[in-house]
Amino acid sequence: MKRVMQQTFPSLTIENYEITHSYCPGDFDLSVDGKKIAGISQRRSPSALVVMAYLSVSGDQQFRGKLVKQFYETGLNDQPNTWGFPDVWPESMINVADA
Repeated sequence: MKRVMQQTFPSLTIENYEITHSYCPGDFDLSVDGKKIAGISQRRSPSALVVMAYLSVSGDQQFRGKLVKQFYETGLNDQPNTWGFPDVWPESMINVADA
């Protein structure tokens, strides 16, 4: 999937590693200059394998990041984060158009 994204956006240098303070952080995050542009996930069953990608192409990524941060904070309702929700920093993400 990283190769497909790199071929799709050849002017970007895409790296893959976890962007800790993004929403839905994971080992298969794709980033440009240390900011997350995409996340990849895999699902397996006895008869299928699916690879999916979230890709932020355009729009107000800072607003989306703030919205997700607020969602997690509202869900926690000032309680301890025993669920392991990420501490979202909206500035840790970017979209392809801005990259």
